[in-house]
Amino acid sequence: MVRVLIIILMIFTFQSSSFGNDKVTRYDELVQRNKLYFNKFSNEPFTGRVSDETHEGFIQDWNIEGKWVEFHKNGKPKVIGNMRNGLGNGEFIWFSVSGYKTEKRTFSNGKLIGDSIFYWKGSSQGIRMKIPSRNGKVHGKSLTFHPNGNLQ
Repeated sequence: MVRVLIIILMIFTFQSSSFGNDKVTRYDELVQRNKLYFNKFSNEPFTGRVSDETHEGFIQDWNIEGKWVEFHKNGKPKVIGNMRNGLGNGEFIWFSVSGYKTEKRTFSNGKLIGDSIFYWKGSSQGIRMKIPSRNGKVHGKSLTFHPNGNLQ
């Protein structure tokens, strides 16, 4: 009988702790102090899911973690990227208000690595410019392209 009660209590505890993490907080309900996120009017650090008209993602241990999306006022994505410990980590893609890809950059621990790529406006999305970088700094010669894709 005691064993059954313990199992029931464990299930109830697990379910209640799981359901408690489902709350979604609006980004404008948070403040940033010393590059860390807190609930407004509180010294309690924030951890949880964020979603509203301007941002969507997860903040853990005060830092943005995982996929992070910022939106234009019209609801279309402005930038989509991946964060680790509050720093850019992986590919970030920027979009125009009308939804076209405008640029792409790759980060590692917040430092720009690889090429920054800028795109022409329109449906063809051809590359307009490539700027090589290494360790967060421009490294090498920038390349500029014609709308037809030929190097200038």
